[in-house]
Amino acid sequence: MKDFLKYFIPATAGIYAFSHFTGGNVVNALSLEKVDEAWIYGVVKNFNDSGYFSNNIDPVLVMSMVKQESSFNPNAKRFESHIVNKYSMYDKGDASIGLMQTLTSTANWLYKDMGYNKYAPSIEALKNPITSLYFGCSYLDWMLRRDDDLTNSQLAEYYNGGYGKSNTQTRSHAEKVINNYNNYKKEGF
Repeated sequence: MKDFLKYFIPATAGIYAFSHFTGGNVVNALSLEKVDEAWIYGVVKNFNDSGYFSNNIDPVLVMSMVKQESSFNPNAKRFESHIVNKYSMYDKGDASIGLMQTLTSTANWLYKDMGYNKYAPSIEALKNPITSLYFGCSYLDWMLRRDDDLTNSQLAEYYNGGYGKSNTQTRSHAEKVINNYNNYKKEGF
C-alpha cells in the first residue's frame, strides 16, 4: 500500500480521475477545479500512514481548514503585498496559494530549512492539491513539533496568522474552522 495507492477523486463534472503515489512522489499530477472532503481525508491519512510527519495530522482538521481557506479550490490565490521576506517566490510581497492557502515563503522555508522535502515548492506546484496539502500539513507538523499541546483551535489560528500570533482576525478564522470541524464530526468523519 505504501508503494502504490490509487485514489478515485470525484471531479465536479462527475468524472473520476486518479492519482498514483510511488515512494511519496506524485506520478500523475491532478488537474481539478475542486476536490472533496473524502479525497482530502484519504490523502492526509496516506501522509500519516507513510510516516511523512513526526505527528499524526488530523485529516478532519485539514478538511476543515481547506474549506475555510480555499473552499476546496486548488487554484485559489491571495496576494499579500505586506509580507516581504527572503523566502518569498515573488519580488514584492507574497501569495497564499492552493487548497491550504500556503504562503510561498512558508513552503520555501519548510523545504529549504526545516527538512520537509518530499515535494519541491513553486507557485505552480502549490496549485497541485497534493503538494498544497503536503506543505499545509508540514506546517501543522512543524507547529506540533514545537508544542504538541496545541489545540485544534490554536493550530487553525496560528496557521492563519503565523505561529504564536493571535488577534481578533485569527481568532475569528479559527472559530470558523472549528465550526467546520464540529460539523464534519457530526457527519461521521
